[in-house]
Amino acid sequence: MSAPIHITSLDDPRIADYRNVRDADLRGGGGLSPLGPAGTPNKLFMAESEPVIRRLIESRRYAIKSLFVSDEKWESLRAGRPHSPDSMPCFAASGTPVYVGTLDLLRAVAGYRHHGGALAAGIRPSPAELDPARLLAPLENEQRFCTLLVEGVTHVDNIGGIFRNAAVFGAAGVILDSTCADPLFRKAIRVSMGHVFNVPWGIAPSLSETIVVLRERCGASIIAAESCERAVTIDRFPFPPRCAIVVGAERQGISSATLSLADYIIEIPMARADTPLNVAVASAVVLHEWRRSVTSIQAR
Repeated sequence: MSAPIHITSLDDPRIADYRNVRDADLRGGGGLSPLGPAGTPNKLFMAESEPVIRRLIESRRYAIKSLFVSDEKWESLRAGRPHSPDSMPCFAASGTPVYVGTLDLLRAVAGYRHHGGALAAGIRPSPAELDPARLLAPLENEQRFCTLLVEGVTHVDNIGGIFRNAAVFGAAGVILDSTCADPLFRKAIRVSMGHVFNVPWGIAPSLSETIVVLRERCGASIIAAESCERAVTIDRFPFPPRCAIVVGAERQGISSATLSLADYIIEIPMARADTPLNVAVASAVVLHEWRRSVTSIQAR
């Protein structure tokens, strides 16, 4: 394993990527789109905290430009975890530079404190890598799967929560429409506990076209989670083995155009109709019911 590079100066050019980190700079002004201003590719995302960086390293799905960590966190990261003992040797073999400094130096350079002494600069996926077709192609031969389709969810906490739920309940992936918040925002990554690196995801320029592919090529039933007259309560709904669940922001809900494409509409019974569930919480409930249904079928 190559030796870490010790940083002692705030002005060291090698840690320029970590100086006064702002999500707007990392996005390149492009929002969720994989392209920034004038069609230039967005380049970096920033992961923070030791558990999140562990998942980034273990996923092996993302190129890592560098790490900037305290001495303590570097020693902890090097120790690895029992269930993934080969992740750090593979990371070390990649030649990725590791910059090490004091915790105070990290805080002064980054301009904030809650990274816990561990930061990583990763390379954003290319537009081709975020094409939903890459996620959907392997599903054509699967007998059971569930994907999440997310429409209009702009709150980063909700996006992070949705990815964490998708990982916990075994969703095959998450497909976002282009109006959603960026899953590679620092806070979205943090709320997801780094599971944005484990769960396959893509950006759909047209959610309706993605729905057609899911139905016609993957044999998926399209299930919208929404409260309306057509809805069946979730406790009475038999989930099909292959499905795509659509969720939307709690204020505006799922658009009428997307609802019209759904094979089924389900709702979660609530004591108060005037207090809708947070979309991340709702996604957890629906995914739990899907998993329970699939597990029950497999047990027969």
